[in-house]
Amino acid sequence: MKNKIYGVIAVVVTSLAVLMSTSACFFFINQPEEPTCLRGE
Repeated sequence: MKNKIYGVIAVVVTSLAVLMSTSACFFFINQPEEPTCLRGE
């Protein structure tokens, strides 16, 4: 019985991790251009 519970918890946590990582990647798609005054040139 414990193994089934641990298996379900592992699946839920893994699914949450995948969802969070993909949503974080979507936020980085639209990056504004860096201002020239902040560049180290």
